[in-house]
Amino acid sequence: MKFKNALSLQFTFMFAFLLFIVLSGIYVIVEHNRSKSFFNKLDERAMIAGQFYFAEDNLPIKLFRKVSEKFPQSLSQESISIYNDQLQFKFMPEDSIHWKRSFLQEILKKKNLHYKSGDRQVSGLYYEDNSGNFVVVVSAIDERGFEDMDQLRIIMSAFYVASLFITFFYRADICKYFFAADC
Repeated sequence: MKFKNALSLQFTFMFAFLLFIVLSGIYVIVEHNRSKSFFNKLDERAMIAGQFYFAEDNLPIKLFRKVSEKFPQSLSQESISIYNDQLQFKFMPEDSIHWKRSFLQEILKKKNLHYKSGDRQVSGLYYEDNSGNFVVVVSAIDERGFEDMDQLRIIMSAFYVASLFITFFYRADICKYFFAADC
């Protein structure tokens, strides 16, 4: 193998490794932010569900209308379950997920709990009201976020392959630029 080819391959592999590290870091950070943002949405939905079901008598009419306008805006495959502080069902539609008692007890202890189960993200909230204390559990799948992450992965992969192609096949120009020699 000629020196220029060996140098070109070495440079391409070094560039590929560094670019892979940078793109992977960006992807991990964006995924973390997507997950964190969706947990914030779930927390907001849990609070709205509590306000909608229990605070009608405590809220001024204008604020209750505002809450009731927000409530119909559901998340993808959203499930809302509400339990009293003895962990008995207070509100649970037929299609809601039944949560384990240990999970509900953990919410009672921590007052707010997040976790992931596959693609589903879950937020549990301890909701205090004058008619009693309740556990509100909201879960959903961030389909839009996953679609965005898939698009980002495709864009980054295309950019990665194109960058390696350009780096390897334009080695002569790169060599001339850095070494001012015929490569």
